[in-house]
Amino acid sequence: MNALITGGGRGIGRAVALRLAANGWNVAISSRSPDELAETVELAGGKMLAITADVTSESDVQQMVERTEKEFGSIDLLVNNAGVSGSAEQDLYSTVAWNRIMAINATGPFFGMKHAIPAIKAAGGGSIVNLSSIAGIIGSVGIHMA
Repeated sequence: MNALITGGGRGIGRAVALRLAANGWNVAISSRSPDELAETVELAGGKMLAITADVTSESDVQQMVERTEKEFGSIDLLVNNAGVSGSAEQDLYSTVAWNRIMAINATGPFFGMKHAIPAIKAAGGGSIVNLSSIAGIIGSVGIHMA
C-alpha cells in the first residue's frame, strides 16, 4: 500500500506517516521544511520518501503526486493534512492573511485531490482523507478580534 501525506514533517501528519510506515506502507511525506521532513524520515528509520513542496503551488502538488506515483508505482491513500491556524495571524481582517489561510487550508487539499484522483483511480481505487481543525465548526474562548 502506498500513501502520500501533506504536512508530514511534524504533528498529526508525522504521526500518521510513522504509523503507516510501521504497518508496512510505502509513505511519501511533503512539507515546505526539508529539516522537518528529514526528522520524520529519520524517525521512520529512513523508510520514507521526502518531498519538499508547498501545497499552495499547483505545480508543486502535481510534481509531488507524480514523484510519489513514479517511486511507488501507485497511490492508494492521500492524506491532505497540511494546514495553518488563523489565530496565528496578527490581523485577522487582513486580506493577505485570509488568502494565505484559504490557500493552505482549502486550495491545497483541492490541488491534492485534483492531481491524486487520477493516480488513485489508475490503482483501482483508494482513499482520500482531508483533515481540518475543530475550529472550523466551533468557536474558541479567548480569541478576540479587534
